[in-house]
Amino acid sequence: MNPRVVCYLRVSTSDQSVSKRCNLRSTADGVEWTRVGWFTDSKSGMRRDRGAFNVMMDEIREGTVDILLTAKVDRLARSLNQLAQIIAELRTYKVALVCPSQGIDTTDSNPCAQFS
Repeated sequence: MNPRVVCYLRVSTSDQSVSKRCNLRSTADGVEWTRVGWFTDSKSGMRRDRGAFNVMMDEIREGTVDILLTAKVDRLARSLNQLAQIIAELRTYKVALVCPSQGIDTTDSNPCAQFS
């Protein structure tokens, strides 16, 4: 079975959304992943009420996701503390984090995958 991937974007403008979505799509299409969702927020990352992010995290908690693909970690979290909390939760649910533009790939296929 191919890994199930969700793509997360947090953008400021619709132009950013189109560009970043194309970049993530080309990454996901380049490997044998099954895309199970696209989640886009256009709010500040500091806000706790990011609707799409919250829905995505609910899917992760339900066990329907194997990989979280995002453009950059600063699109996922706005502080190191927030990023650490997200990574801890991803590890709890055995979900890999992939940020191709930053060389981050915590999938099992990457021997240097662990944040320790």
